Amino acid sequence: MKRERVVAVVDDDDSIRASLSSLLKSYDMDVELFSSGEALLNHATLEDVGCLLADVVMPGLDGFQLCRELRARGYTFPVIFMTAHKREGYAEMAAALGALRLLNKPFSTTDMMRCIAEALGHSPRP
Repeated sequence: MKRERVVAVVDDDDSIRASLSSLLKSYDMDVELFSSGEALLNHATLEDVGCLLADVVMPGLDGFQLCRELRARGYTFPVIFMTAHKREGYAEMAAALGALRLLNKPFSTTDMMRCIAEALGHSPRP
């Protein structure tokens, strides 16, 4: 059975994953945490993902490569990229991959929650 509101968070930074997990759980969302793109791709229940929040710059597969691989495997859930590295062309690459948004770190809770709510098709509950 598909769980509701599952947000997959992929970031190689332990503290960011923990912070995002706490925040999203405070909005009553199911959260799955992954330290790499490879870990997400090997996850047994990718069909439960309602939205992906992925860092762009990571060792191994970067966020853009991860998204390309997910799309190649037929997964169409919304993707929100986040990055602390403002590089020319990132916004265009994110758009070309059909990403909902590219958030620049640090981003506000309000901005992130609006994006996730849009991705999941509803307003977040405080």
